[in-house]
Amino acid sequence: MLSKGPRNILQDKLIKTITRKLVEQRIEQGLSVGEVADKSGYAIDHLKKMECGNRNPSFNSLTAWANTLDCDLVMELSLKKRGVLD
Repeated sequence: MLSKGPRNILQDKLIKTITRKLVEQRIEQGLSVGEVADKSGYAIDHLKKMECGNRNPSFNSLTAWANTLDCDLVMELSLKKRGVLD
């Protein structure tokens, strides 16, 4: 079993943030969970569990979900700023 170290906590937070945004987008588009399930090919129960946080979706699931909503899932990598003395 994976420990809840800093990486896993950060990963969980990222997944929850993306999931929340996907749910908001679904609602904004006026789609039900069932409609998204039908369009995405996921079982409605699976999608409901992802939406309420009872199942952590994989990157592939998040991408498929975003595609179903006609959205791009964009991740950005940037260097951390470090205090450097001049």
